[in-house]
Formats: sequence, structure tokens, C-alpha cells
Amino acid sequence: VAAAAAAALVPNTASSEGPKQQPTDPAADLLERLGQALACLLDLPVRRRPIRSVGGLDATVVGSPRLSVLCCSRPSQVVDQVLTAYCAATHFPERDLLVMCTRNTSWEAVTNLLLRWRASTHPELYCLAGVECLSFEVQKQCAAFVRGTLQQGSLTSPLLLVGVGENQHLLSQFVAHRVSPEPLPKKSLCRLTTELQHFCPSHVYTSKRAGTGKTFHVALAAAEHSLGYHHLPCHKSASLLETRLGSVPATVEKGVGEQADRARLLLHLDLYDTVGSDLDRQLFELVFSSGLFDPVGGWPVLAFGRHFERLAIEVASGPLGARLRVSQLLPVSDVA
Repeated sequence: VAAAAAAALVPNTASSEGPKQQPTDPAADLLERLGQALACLLDLPVRRRPIRSVGGLDATVVGSPRLSVLCCSRPSQVVDQVLTAYCAATHFPERDLLVMCTRNTSWEAVTNLLLRWRASTHPELYCLAGVECLSFEVQKQCAAFVRGTLQQGSLTSPLLLVGVGENQHLLSQFVAHRVSPEPLPKKSLCRLTTELQHFCPSHVYTSKRAGTGKTFHVALAAAEHSLGYHHLPCHKSASLLETRLGSVPATVEKGVGEQADRARLLLHLDLYDTVGSDLDRQLFELVFSSGLFDPVGGWPVLAFGRHFERLAIEVASGPLGARLRVSQLLPVSDVA
């Protein structure tokens, strides 16, 4: 596929017999060849990781086959409702189907998701979650795009909008499409994350009091799996987490480099009690989407298999664990 795309970008310089043709516009010719190259990418397979541990859900749990709007009362419910919806779709959420919004989510990222939804030819569940993090202007643009798409006619795939509170502009524009499904119980969601270990091995280490040896147990786990070890402390907001994680690949490559492949690494994400609940969205992307990606450029900042092989999340003792829903659903070791 890559060779075909590259060949499509090479200008055709072969001479042809017969009368000379009028010279074409170089810009138009370049755009045509670029389109041919992009068409070659349509044959690339997309990743769909099936869910087998949680079954028996109605496939119409999302609601309307075109658009569904779901209002949550607290941020932790966003994670539960998104996972419940994809359990009904029988596969884990993927980056091309889901945008979990943060304060750094750009209009471009939202637009790309909506364009994929509008142009989809196979039934897929597209989801824009955490819309309360989007600015009013972005919500306004998004509402106009969705309204215009709905007016165009039939759609192949449904779109699910999820946010906290009923006073969000985007959600209030589509009141007629509101649904109120019951999320899966925590026990079922924990079974789901246990199944996820096959794709993205992740484990939480916590304790009721400080100084019980959580960091030692993480380092011991790295040794047991014959992995390198990298400690990444995080003590501020989700936006700082993205900045800090941006330096990890270079650090990992420098530290492991000649001794082993970068993927042969256990990443120790050490969460201090000063981080906010908005970090939960970053953890969701890191765990369920197999990596953390730049909110503007879309390139992988930190990805399973590329930068590390296993993830260990150390949650500080105290109330932090109650604020991070993702850490409550993952396999956990309570270090005495």
C-alpha cells in the first residue's frame, strides 16, 4: 500500500505519441496525484479489538441510529457510559471512533471525528465524550456541523455525544435525542479491563497510608517481567501530564537505547495527591486507546508497544483514588 501511494505521487513523465496536449496546472496535477495516493490508504485495515467478557447488552442501548445525547451528573459517569456503549458495540473504543475531550482538545480533532462519522460506509459507533471541556465556540461549531449533517439525509453510523450537566450548549441543541441508559455495574466494567490486559497490560498500585513500598513493588514487577524501568512522576494537571510525557520517548531511548528495544519497558506513572480529576481523561486515553496522543498534531506521545510494554500506575494514598475512575476499574494491588 505504501509503495502504491508513493508511486501515485510521482509525476508521469513518459512521452506519448500523437498531438501535444495543453499543459496542465501544476497545482491541480499535484492535488490529483495526492488524491490518488490517499485513495490507496483506503485499503489499510483498521484495528477493532473485540469484547468477549461482557455480553447480553442490547445493541440499541445507544438510542437513535443517527444521534444520541447523554447527560451525566458527574465526570466519573462519562467513563462508565462510554465503556457501556462500546460493550454494546462489542469492541473496545478506538482512536478513530472516539474523542475523549480535555481542555486541550482542538476543533480540528473534533472536526476529524465528525467527518469520519459523516463519511462512514460501515455501521460504527462514533463518540464525542466529555463535551463540557470544549469551549463555547467549539461547541457552537460542532452543533452546526451535526445539525447540517442530520439534515442531509441518511447516515450509516450513529453518533453519541456525552457530557456532564444539562447546561452545555452542544447537548442542549439536541434535547429530542437524549437518552438515559443505565451504565454497566462496576463489577462488569472491571471484567472488561481485565480482558483489556491482553492488549494493554496495566496495573494500579495503592495503599491506605504512605511509605508502604508501592514504588518498590512496581520496580519488582518490572524485574519479574524482565523489563526496563522508567519512573515518571506526575503532580499537576492533565495538561502538564501531556507536556511531561512528551519528553519520555527521548528519555527512554537514551536510557534503554543500546541495551534493548524501547518497547521492552515498564512505565511507572507515579500520581501525586495534587493531581486533579481531569487527569482521568488522560488515563482513559492512555489505557483504552493504547496510548497518549498529541491533542493538536495527533502523533503518539506515549504508546503501548512503541514506547513501553507494561504500565504501572501508582496512586497516592488518600482520596486521590476516589477521584480517578479509570484507576478504580483496573486490576489493583493494595500494598499493606
